Amino acid sequence: GTNRPVFSSPNSASRLTGGLWSPTRPGVLFLSKIDGSVDVWDLTDTSYRPSATLSLVPNEITYMQFLPRSTEVDEKEEAQAQQQREWQLLAVGDNVGSLHVFEISKAFSVPHTKEFEEA
Repeated sequence: GTNRPVFSSPNSASRLTGGLWSPTRPGVLFLSKIDGSVDVWDLTDTSYRPSATLSLVPNEITYMQFLPRSTEVDEKEEAQAQQQREWQLLAVGDNVGSLHVFEISKAFSVPHTKEFEEA
């Protein structure tokens, strides 16, 4: 334990409203902002700027949640589980009460080879 962060981003032009770690990529962080965008930080790629900024909604993002993934799969569900690993959904709520669901790019959802070993 230390009193210093292991990572600090540069200041953003818009206030941050929340953040989530990717449930499938240990080095990817999603940060929501007041302007309706999400900064995607892939810390395995770069740590001095977001890897992408997704302009998702025209209002302040107040909530984000990834679709949970099942960890227990029997043989009948294996094909469905394999298909689910190919995509990732993110629910986004805004300050006017709207819900938006987005599919996350495979670049930010499918782990790289040995990524879990590096985390």
